[in-house]
Formats: sequence, C-alpha cells, structure tokens
Amino acid sequence: MCFARTRALAQGVPNEFLPQVDVYYRFNTHVQVYVQAKDDREGGEQQQATIGPSLQVFHKPLWSLKRLVFFDLDATKSAPWVFESGYRAITTPDGPVKNRLFEAVTLRFPLLNGLAVGNRDLVDLDWQNGAFTWRFRNRLTIARMFTIRSFHFAPYLACEPFYLSKSGKFAVTDTYGGMDIPAGNHLEFNIYYEHENNTEKSPNSQQNYIGLQMQLFFPGKQPVVKAPDKRTAGGVTHERSNQ
Repeated sequence: MCFARTRALAQGVPNEFLPQVDVYYRFNTHVQVYVQAKDDREGGEQQQATIGPSLQVFHKPLWSLKRLVFFDLDATKSAPWVFESGYRAITTPDGPVKNRLFEAVTLRFPLLNGLAVGNRDLVDLDWQNGAFTWRFRNRLTIARMFTIRSFHFAPYLACEPFYLSKSGKFAVTDTYGGMDIPAGNHLEFNIYYEHENNTEKSPNSQQNYIGLQMQLFFPGKQPVVKAPDKRTAGGVTHERSNQ
C-alpha cells in the first residue's frame, strides 16, 4: 500500500495527513476479525506505517446501544463489552521493524439525549532491535448519531492519554474530533482532526493531524433457520424436525 503525506504550509494548521484502511470480517454475533493498515502517529511517534490483524470477541448487541448507533456498520459499537487482541508490524524510514502485541478491553453504555459513551483500555507490548518497551492508553469517546433523510453521520469527541514505560509517566495526550459516515452496506468513513500534546521532553511538542479512515465490513454467512413443517391430524398439530 502507498501512504501519502501532506506537509503543512503554515504554522497552526495540520502537520500531517493520516490515511487508514480497515477490512472487517464478522464470523457471527460474537466474533470479528480485521486487518488494519495505516500511517500512524499515535503516542508521539514519528513517521511510521503500521499493518496487522486483530481478533475481537464481544457481547451480543444491546437494544439500548443499538438504537443509538443503528446505522453504524461496526457490530462492536452496539456491544456493552469488547475484548481485542492484535499484532502490528511497524516500519519507519530509517529504523528496524517494531513488533507490537496489544490487548484491549472496551466498555460502552448509553447516556441521555442519544449519546453513546465508549471507554477503551489498551496495552501495547513492543519489541524493536532486541529492546522491549510498553505503553498504556485509555481512550474515552462520546458520540451521537444523526439522520438527515437518507444521510447518516455520527460526530464524536475523544481523549486518549498515553503512559510510556520509557518515560515513566503519562507523557502524551491525543484529543480527537471527528465523524463516522456509513456509505452503503459495506463501507464506512471516519474523518477526524487530532491534536497531540507531547510532554515527554521540554519544551512540549504540539502536533495537529487530519485523518481519513476507510472501513470495509463483510459479515459472514448467517445460519438460515427454517420454519418447521406443521401437519394436523386428529385435531393435534405435529411439527416435523429438520434435523
């Protein structure tokens, strides 16, 4: 894949454009896998490309959540909890490949006025050139779905502080403002603005990004439940099993 980069021409405007593609396949109402490829700057990282698979296990959708994100194609957004495990290979222009394993748990619940809240705790375990580091991140997201005729969109706000093992503190905070836009039965876009405050070194580093995420969703074959054959004999209704 080819990742494009756009440099800012003036101070105070986004420094980078971050493209991302996710392809999802849902096996059933509890298990989903996806492959992710993106231009990544999360947690104060420099220019790097990330690619790898993830496995998600989640609770069946709750109606109280599903009615808030009814047109969203991601089934996990209507689940009260999601467990996720994944691997990422991370490449940089002038460094060795970084191997990352991560574990995450996300909790979601409805609020008043159609708001949905998600809270994700995630731990990254990184190996690069024989050295091991880790980081913890907590992302809080508030979103609401809107509908204008046949157009559906969900604006959201999110905040995500990062604890870096190499610094021994919460050194980076990313804040987001964006919008999820379903576009058909299989395609959804996420357009967002990201502001990053990095206090790992003095003075603080401030970065701004514009991101575009394309998500493709493919549900697996769902079992077809056939209605039983019914026969009436002597006033009694009998059902013939399909087994």
